[in-house]
Amino acid sequence: MKFEENLTFLRSNGWLASLPDHLQKPFEQKLFFRKIERGDRPFSIGAEPGGMVGLADGCLELEVFVGPRSPQPCYLLHSGHWVGEASLFRGNRLMGVRAKRSSIVAYLELKALREIADQAPILWKHLFDLSQQHNLQILRIADSLMERDSRKRLALILLQLAGCYDSFGGRPALIDFDQRTLGGIVNLSKGRLSPLLNQMQTDGLLSIERGAIRLTDVDQLEAVAMS
Repeated sequence: MKFEENLTFLRSNGWLASLPDHLQKPFEQKLFFRKIERGDRPFSIGAEPGGMVGLADGCLELEVFVGPRSPQPCYLLHSGHWVGEASLFRGNRLMGVRAKRSSIVAYLELKALREIADQAPILWKHLFDLSQQHNLQILRIADSLMERDSRKRLALILLQLAGCYDSFGGRPALIDFDQRTLGGIVNLSKGRLSPLLNQMQTDGLLSIERGAIRLTDVDQLEAVAMS
Protein backbone atom coordinates (compact mmCIF):
# COMPACT_ATOMS: atom_id res chain seq x y z
CA MET A 1 0.00 0.00 0.00
CA LYS A 2 1.07 3.55 -0.69
CA PHE A 3 1.34 6.31 1.91
CA GLU A 4 -2.24 7.52 1.55
CA GLU A 5 -3.65 3.98 1.65
CA ASN A 6 -1.65 3.17 4.78
CA LEU A 7 -2.72 6.41 6.42
CA THR A 8 -6.36 5.83 5.51
CA PHE A 9 -6.21 2.38 7.10
CA LEU A 10 -4.77 3.68 10.38
CA ARG A 11 -7.28 6.54 10.45
CA SER A 12 -10.06 3.95 10.39
CA ASN A 13 -8.59 1.09 12.41
CA GLY A 14 -6.97 0.76 15.80
CA TRP A 15 -5.83 3.24 18.40
CA LEU A 16 -5.21 6.18 16.05
CA ALA A 17 -8.80 5.90 14.82
CA SER A 18 -10.01 6.38 18.41
CA LEU A 19 -8.33 9.79 18.73
CA PRO A 20 -10.32 13.00 18.11
CA ASP A 21 -9.58 14.81 14.86
CA HIS A 22 -7.46 17.52 16.49
CA LEU A 23 -5.06 14.81 17.70
CA GLN A 24 -5.16 12.66 14.58
CA LYS A 25 -4.00 15.48 12.31
CA PRO A 26 -0.63 16.21 14.00
CA PHE A 27 0.06 12.47 14.08
CA GLU A 28 -0.60 12.24 10.36
CA GLN A 29 1.71 15.20 9.67
CA LYS A 30 4.64 13.82 11.65
CA LEU A 31 4.59 10.05 11.11
CA PHE A 32 6.35 8.21 8.30
CA PHE A 33 5.96 4.69 6.90
CA ARG A 34 8.53 2.02 6.29
CA LYS A 35 8.38 -1.51 4.91
CA ILE A 36 10.17 -4.08 7.08
CA GLU A 37 10.89 -7.73 6.41
CA ARG A 38 10.54 -10.86 8.53
CA GLY A 39 12.95 -10.70 11.47
CA ASP A 40 13.41 -6.92 11.38
CA ARG A 41 13.00 -5.15 14.74
CA PRO A 42 11.35 -1.72 14.86
CA PHE A 43 12.75 -1.55 18.39
CA SER A 44 14.48 -3.98 20.74
CA ILE A 45 14.46 -4.82 24.43
CA GLY A 46 16.90 -2.59 26.30
CA ALA A 47 16.93 0.12 23.64
CA GLU A 48 16.94 3.75 24.68
CA PRO A 49 13.52 5.45 24.83
CA GLY A 50 12.15 6.09 21.36
CA GLY A 51 8.84 6.88 19.73
CA MET A 52 5.79 4.84 18.79
CA VAL A 53 5.21 2.27 16.09
CA GLY A 54 1.86 1.62 14.40
CA LEU A 55 1.17 -1.42 12.25
CA ALA A 56 -0.59 -0.69 8.97
CA ASP A 57 -0.16 -4.17 7.51
CA GLY A 58 1.46 -7.43 8.59
CA CYS A 59 2.22 -8.88 12.00
CA LEU A 60 4.64 -8.09 14.83
CA GLU A 61 5.79 -10.40 17.61
CA LEU A 62 5.94 -8.82 21.07
CA GLU A 63 8.87 -9.92 23.24
CA VAL A 64 9.26 -9.22 26.95
CA PHE A 65 12.17 -9.39 29.35
CA VAL A 66 11.68 -9.08 33.07
CA GLY A 67 14.43 -11.53 34.12
CA PRO A 68 15.90 -13.88 34.98
CA ARG A 69 14.96 -15.79 31.79
CA SER A 70 16.02 -14.73 28.32
CA PRO A 71 13.57 -12.61 26.26
CA GLN A 72 10.38 -14.51 25.45
CA PRO A 73 7.72 -14.01 22.74
CA CYS A 74 4.36 -13.53 24.42
CA TYR A 75 1.90 -11.85 22.07
CA LEU A 76 1.12 -10.90 18.48
CA LEU A 77 0.32 -7.40 17.27
CA HIS A 78 -1.97 -7.17 14.24
CA SER A 79 -2.86 -4.38 11.82
CA GLY A 80 -4.11 -1.29 13.66
CA HIS A 81 -1.98 -1.85 16.75
CA TRP A 82 0.25 0.88 18.18
CA VAL A 83 3.03 0.20 20.66
CA GLY A 84 5.93 2.05 22.26
CA GLU A 85 4.02 4.60 24.33
CA ALA A 86 5.82 3.49 27.51
CA SER A 87 8.92 5.40 26.33
CA LEU A 88 7.22 8.55 27.57
CA PHE A 89 6.83 7.16 31.08
CA ARG A 90 9.96 5.14 31.81
CA GLY A 91 13.55 4.46 30.74
CA ASN A 92 14.95 1.82 28.40
CA ARG A 93 12.47 -0.45 26.70
CA LEU A 94 11.29 -3.58 28.55
CA MET A 95 9.64 -4.91 25.40
CA GLY A 96 10.73 -5.42 21.83
CA VAL A 97 8.88 -6.06 18.58
CA ARG A 98 9.94 -8.19 15.63
CA ALA A 99 8.28 -8.63 12.25
CA LYS A 100 6.79 -12.07 11.68
CA ARG A 101 6.38 -11.38 7.97
CA SER A 102 6.78 -8.51 5.53
CA SER A 103 4.99 -5.58 7.19
CA ILE A 104 4.27 -1.87 6.83
CA VAL A 105 4.85 0.15 10.00
CA ALA A 106 4.29 3.79 10.85
CA TYR A 107 6.94 5.53 12.97
CA LEU A 108 6.37 8.54 15.19
CA GLU A 109 9.62 9.74 16.74
CA LEU A 110 9.80 10.56 20.45
CA LYS A 111 10.53 14.24 19.81
CA ALA A 112 7.46 14.54 17.59
CA LEU A 113 5.32 12.72 20.13
CA ARG A 114 6.39 15.11 22.88
CA GLU A 115 5.72 18.11 20.65
CA ILE A 116 2.15 16.91 20.07
CA ALA A 117 1.67 16.30 23.80
CA ASP A 118 2.99 19.78 24.61
CA GLN A 119 0.47 21.34 22.23
CA ALA A 120 -2.42 19.07 23.28
CA PRO A 121 -1.94 17.73 26.83
CA ILE A 122 -5.10 15.61 26.50
CA LEU A 123 -2.90 13.23 24.49
CA TRP A 124 -1.46 12.00 27.80
CA LYS A 125 -4.86 10.54 28.68
CA HIS A 126 -5.04 8.65 25.39
CA LEU A 127 -1.49 7.35 25.82
CA PHE A 128 -2.33 6.21 29.33
CA ASP A 129 -5.45 4.45 28.01
CA LEU A 130 -3.31 2.67 25.41
CA SER A 131 -0.86 1.59 28.08
CA GLN A 132 -3.73 0.25 30.18
CA GLN A 133 -5.03 -1.74 27.22
CA HIS A 134 -1.61 -3.35 26.84
CA ASN A 135 -1.58 -4.16 30.55
CA LEU A 136 -5.02 -5.74 30.20
CA GLN A 137 -3.80 -7.93 27.34
CA ILE A 138 -0.93 -9.19 29.50
CA LEU A 139 -3.29 -9.83 32.42
CA ARG A 140 -5.62 -11.81 30.14
CA ILE A 141 -2.73 -14.00 29.07
CA ALA A 142 -1.69 -14.51 32.70
CA ASP A 143 -5.26 -15.35 33.70
CA SER A 144 -5.59 -17.86 30.86
CA LEU A 145 -2.40 -19.61 31.92
CA MET A 146 -4.01 -20.36 35.29
CA GLU A 147 -6.60 -22.57 33.57
CA ARG A 148 -5.65 -26.15 34.50
CA ASP A 149 -7.46 -27.88 31.63
CA SER A 150 -5.00 -27.96 28.70
CA ARG A 151 -7.65 -27.82 25.97
CA LYS A 152 -9.41 -24.83 27.55
CA ARG A 153 -6.10 -23.06 28.21
CA LEU A 154 -5.04 -23.54 24.61
CA ALA A 155 -8.38 -22.25 23.31
CA LEU A 156 -8.14 -19.12 25.49
CA ILE A 157 -4.60 -18.35 24.34
CA LEU A 158 -5.41 -18.93 20.66
CA LEU A 159 -8.34 -16.50 20.83
CA GLN A 160 -6.11 -13.84 22.33
CA LEU A 161 -3.20 -14.35 19.95
CA ALA A 162 -5.63 -14.01 17.03
CA GLY A 163 -6.72 -10.61 18.37
CA CYS A 164 -10.31 -11.66 19.11
CA TYR A 165 -10.41 -9.75 22.40
CA ASP A 166 -8.43 -6.68 21.37
CA SER A 167 -10.07 -3.35 22.14
CA PHE A 168 -9.45 -2.24 18.55
CA GLY A 169 -10.26 -5.18 16.35
CA GLY A 170 -12.14 -8.33 17.24
CA ARG A 171 -11.52 -10.06 13.92
CA PRO A 172 -9.53 -13.30 14.03
CA ALA A 173 -6.10 -12.81 12.46
CA LEU A 174 -3.52 -15.37 11.40
CA ILE A 175 -1.52 -16.62 14.39
CA ASP A 176 2.06 -16.33 13.15
CA PHE A 177 3.58 -18.71 15.70
CA ASP A 178 4.90 -22.18 15.00
CA GLN A 179 3.97 -24.98 17.39
CA ARG A 180 7.26 -24.77 19.29
CA THR A 181 6.73 -21.10 20.13
CA LEU A 182 3.05 -21.60 20.87
CA GLY A 183 3.88 -24.49 23.20
CA GLY A 184 6.26 -22.24 25.12
CA ILE A 185 3.54 -19.63 25.60
CA VAL A 186 0.75 -22.01 26.57
CA ASN A 187 3.09 -24.20 28.65
CA LEU A 188 2.53 -27.44 26.75
CA SER A 189 5.09 -29.85 25.36
CA LYS A 190 4.98 -30.64 21.65
CA GLY A 191 3.78 -34.13 22.48
CA ARG A 192 0.78 -32.67 24.31
CA LEU A 193 0.15 -29.66 22.06
CA SER A 194 0.12 -31.40 18.66
CA PRO A 195 -2.75 -33.82 19.46
CA LEU A 196 -4.84 -30.97 20.86
CA LEU A 197 -4.32 -28.84 17.75
CA ASN A 198 -4.97 -31.79 15.45
CA GLN A 199 -8.25 -32.54 17.21
CA MET A 200 -9.28 -28.87 17.02
CA GLN A 201 -8.53 -28.98 13.29
CA THR A 202 -10.62 -32.16 12.92
CA ASP A 203 -13.45 -30.40 14.78
CA GLY A 204 -13.28 -27.50 12.32
CA LEU A 205 -12.10 -24.93 14.87
CA LEU A 206 -8.81 -24.05 13.20
CA SER A 207 -6.50 -24.78 10.31
CA ILE A 208 -2.85 -25.72 10.86
CA GLU A 209 -0.66 -23.99 8.29
CA ARG A 210 3.08 -23.89 7.77
CA GLY A 211 4.47 -22.10 10.80
CA ALA A 212 1.07 -20.62 11.66
CA ILE A 213 -2.49 -21.33 12.78
CA ARG A 214 -5.69 -19.85 11.37
CA LEU A 215 -8.93 -19.84 13.37
CA THR A 216 -11.89 -21.03 11.33
CA ASP A 217 -14.72 -21.13 13.92
CA VAL A 218 -14.26 -18.53 16.64
CA ASP A 219 -17.68 -19.11 18.23
CA GLN A 220 -17.04 -22.80 18.75
CA LEU A 221 -13.51 -22.17 19.99
CA GLU A 222 -14.95 -19.73 22.54
CA ALA A 223 -17.40 -22.42 23.57
CA VAL A 224 -14.47 -24.75 24.23
CA ALA A 225 -12.67 -22.06 26.23
CA MET A 226 -15.71 -21.38 28.41
CA SER A 227 -16.97 -24.95 28.80
